[in-house]
Amino acid sequence: MQVGGVRRTYYVLSALVPLLESLLEARVAPDVYLLPPLDNVLWDRERLADLFGFRYSWEIYLPPTKRRYGPYTMPVLDRSSAGATRQEPHRAWDRGKSW
Repeated sequence: MQVGGVRRTYYVLSALVPLLESLLEARVAPDVYLLPPLDNVLWDRERLADLFGFRYSWEIYLPPTKRRYGPYTMPVLDRSSAGATRQEPHRAWDRGKSW
């Protein structure tokens, strides 16, 4: 199957095509998803980059000097912007922000 704006081809079982087509206009809730670092959506990093323009690495195992975002940074998928961003929980709490 082809995904709009993505050059790579993805494969799906032909039996699932009608289901996927029925979901094209579906409204999925909630609008924002906080993904834990080991969520299976993150397993295929190329797919994540293709679909959301997002590169992710769980930095818990990197030395602190090599971390860009923080050891527990979680991906946040935002359906309203069709994109992804990052949030590290303790940094939000340190700034007095609530989720």
